[in-house]
Amino acid sequence: HPKNTFKALQTEAAFGILSDVDRGYPVMISEMCLLTALRTAATSALVAKYLAPENSTTLTLIGNGAQSEYQALAF
Repeated sequence: HPKNTFKALQTEAAFGILSDVDRGYPVMISEMCLLTALRTAATSALVAKYLAPENSTTLTLIGNGAQSEYQALAF
């Protein structure tokens, strides 16, 4: 939602729902933008750990969106 920046809103919205398995009804709805950013960055770092050449010393981030900060912190 790129137009949200003009309204001082986040460009992405993430939420999670915890449901009662037996009844199927929601018990909790939670905002999860920060968790999504951290999970994405952690996944990238884990993949790089196993797929990057062993002697890698340089990280390149393409783009400067909000996610880039979390990517840099994860690495």
